[in-house]
Amino acid sequence: MFGSKKKKNKAKRLPDDIPYKDAKKIAEDKNSDVRSELAGREDVKPEILYFMAEDKALEVRHKVAANSTTPRHVDFILASDTDDEVRCDLALKIGRLIPGLSKDESERLQDLAFEILNILAPGPIAQGPGDHCRRNQECHQRAKTDDRALDPRC
Repeated sequence: MFGSKKKKNKAKRLPDDIPYKDAKKIAEDKNSDVRSELAGREDVKPEILYFMAEDKALEVRHKVAANSTTPRHVDFILASDTDDEVRCDLALKIGRLIPGLSKDESERLQDLAFEILNILAPGPIAQGPGDHCRRNQECHQRAKTDDRALDPRC
């Protein structure tokens, strides 16, 4: 009324249940807001998240990086993303996941998470020998065998 224009909502609201075929189409939608909404969902199939990890839209890659259901091999792709914020989202997600790993959980999953963190951590931790690097490796070994969290100095 009185000359005001209705603002169009850029993102279409996705339905609660999305069949696989439809999710594939949405992953290729021209609207990055729609792709971003899909990338943030926990019910998205791993192969769709894999495809979306290389999306040209930054906000889509942010959502894939932050998604707790994104497979670890997709996290490796995101660890080398050109955008600092995508890599930061990935590091924060891994930081939330690692403390929750129990002794019974796969050692392979822990190793993958630590490898990804080493890709994300530039500098002496990942670059070579030295006291800091050795201390970091010792912390990782201890974290795999102890209930204690990583040494905060690492």
